[in-house]
Amino acid sequence: MRALANLVAVIVFSTGAVAQAQDRPRFYVGAAVGQSKLGQGLSTVGISENFLSLSLPTITVTQRIPPLDDAVAWKVVAGFRPRRVLGAELQYVNFGEAETGAGIGPQVDWKTVTMKTHTDATVLTALIFIPHGSSSFDVYGKVGVAKVEESFDVHTRDSITSECLVRTCTFALDVDQTETRPYVGIGGRFRIARAAAVRAEYEIIDRDVGDNTTMLSVGVAWER
Repeated sequence: MRALANLVAVIVFSTGAVAQAQDRPRFYVGAAVGQSKLGQGLSTVGISENFLSLSLPTITVTQRIPPLDDAVAWKVVAGFRPRRVLGAELQYVNFGEAETGAGIGPQVDWKTVTMKTHTDATVLTALIFIPHGSSSFDVYGKVGVAKVEESFDVHTRDSITSECLVRTCTFALDVDQTETRPYVGIGGRFRIARAAAVRAEYEIIDRDVGDNTTMLSVGVAWER
């Protein structure tokens, strides 16, 4: 009889421990900051990546246009987790602003090009959590769609190409565009207090033209 009572006590204790281990926040909001790489290139706005190339009778000159600088990024997020291994998120991501530019010529003025761009996105994702027994730590993947809004400010100057010798050719473009793109990410969550957790994420927006837009971030979420 005592052995049966002990067995029942063990079962009850184990069940309670598992239930506690599988506890999870159902709702959370958070914010994060990080570093982004904007994937746009000059080809995104219809300018050849070989724009800074020219051939003269006595010289051939080619200048590589550097990639966009890294940018400071930030985001805010709201999430719902109805199941231990499934969740959904809505987030706004400001990927920041970056620029690039270069020129060729004796005074770097035969041909010049500059581009400044800014990207932000509203993202809706589904989350899949790797199942395990701890309520304090999670690793998860994210997949969804992003409504991406981009702005471009581009200027070029050409005073050496044959058709531009008499009158310097210039080009300026200031345009905004919006498109929907696939989104994936991976992240980790570590609870630091009863209602707060640290989150680290790496996320990617897939692009048709240029490189992917990416962001690595660390933030804090308030959970309940």
